Amino acid sequence: MIQEMGGDKMYQVLLADDEQSIVDSMLNHIPWEQYGMEVAYTATTGKQAYDILVNTPPGYRGPGYPY
Repeated sequence: MIQEMGGDKMYQVLLADDEQSIVDSMLNHIPWEQYGMEVAYTATTGKQAYDILVNTPPGYRGPGYPY
């Protein structure tokens, strides 16, 4: 999913790992905005990640997607 911010497009990211410390580390140590991304969701179980993906309205899917 992307979101327009100040004329630039920001990709929204779902961070998922079964270790909360890994999610926290990725969240705090990767300069997401520098890469045109923002962390919109986090999950620590596959079920949480699945539920977020299933219940979040689809947005832009990016290059290479046929639909």
